[in-house]
Amino acid sequence: MLGLSLVVAAAPAKTDDAPSNDRFARIVLFVPDDAEIPEGYQERLTAIALRTEAFFADGIAQWGWPVARREIFARTDDDIEVTVVRGALPEDAVGRKGFPLVGPLAKEGATAALGDRTDENTVWWTFYHTPKRVIKGFRGGGDRDGGRAINVYPTAPGEINTTVELGDPAMWPLNLKGCVHEFGHALGLPHIGAKPETGLGNTLMGPINRAFASRLPKGTSEPRVYLCEGSAALLAKHPLFVANGPTPPAGTDHARVNNLAIKDGPDGSIEITGKISGPAKAHSVMILDSDRRFGDYWSRSYAAKVGDKGTFHAKLDEPFPSEKGFITLYVCLNDGRNKAVGEEGEMRFSYEGKPGERVFEPTVRE
Repeated sequence: MLGLSLVVAAAPAKTDDAPSNDRFARIVLFVPDDAEIPEGYQERLTAIALRTEAFFADGIAQWGWPVARREIFARTDDDIEVTVVRGALPEDAVGRKGFPLVGPLAKEGATAALGDRTDENTVWWTFYHTPKRVIKGFRGGGDRDGGRAINVYPTAPGEINTTVELGDPAMWPLNLKGCVHEFGHALGLPHIGAKPETGLGNTLMGPINRAFASRLPKGTSEPRVYLCEGSAALLAKHPLFVANGPTPPAGTDHARVNNLAIKDGPDGSIEITGKISGPAKAHSVMILDSDRRFGDYWSRSYAAKVGDKGTFHAKLDEPFPSEKGFITLYVCLNDGRNKAVGEEGEMRFSYEGKPGERVFEPTVRE
């Protein structure tokens, strides 16, 4: 059993009232000067945006969270707004060498074009189209205070509607799941796999379609992709999904996780308890369990509500059978942040031993 008291960092307070919610994610299409803008880009990116909005809104609501705003992408006259950016790339900007150049060029051009309609809290989703050169790369990262995702613009034929399964084989050439996966990172989601007993398919933040399919029983398929309970807890208060402007942080004081205890539970399970106190109120904790490493695509998530008195009790009832593993604990605050100790934003522990004999130890980011 491990018992600790840890501190959760809270951001400085704002003195003005929370504004009405004018935060939106913005879609950018970057096309270098030596290439033609792809025909039908507005329709293709609109279809991706609409499917993404439906996926997240339905996924969050599935786990009992209210979704006050389903439309999270900026619009112009009811149409999804796509900002096209042109720019010059060096001749040797190919492969992975060219990828780091695309994002900054796209953001610089989009920021100039949009002016005061963007700020440091904007969530950017960039697609790049470079038909005359092969550029390789995709990336996503962010939190409640802004984020970025970047993907290759999908040119394969196919129709994307608002109900198509992200893992449908017809969507594989379009890399629909991969695109939305990176956008999930831009919202602050880590890699999270599926728990076997859930039976809902692959998770958005889990492995790629082919890797997931490789573990299915021979002769079977599973096109479904879902937003898991852990991801829903992390996004429940994200500014893109709330009715009004982001809740100002509670102050410069810290919230504290008191009496944090991790121990073996019955039937091989792991139990985590604690009490959160302080001005930065929490609504949930989210825990990841992995038998591989931190950042594992196959990690399993567990969410537990924080009570009115700040207490929580999480039971990890589908632990891995291995004798070595890693646990990550997120604290989900009512202001949309998912903070834990220090700047990294999560608490991490390793464990060793057979079920019933596990030893838990704090650890640090690899």
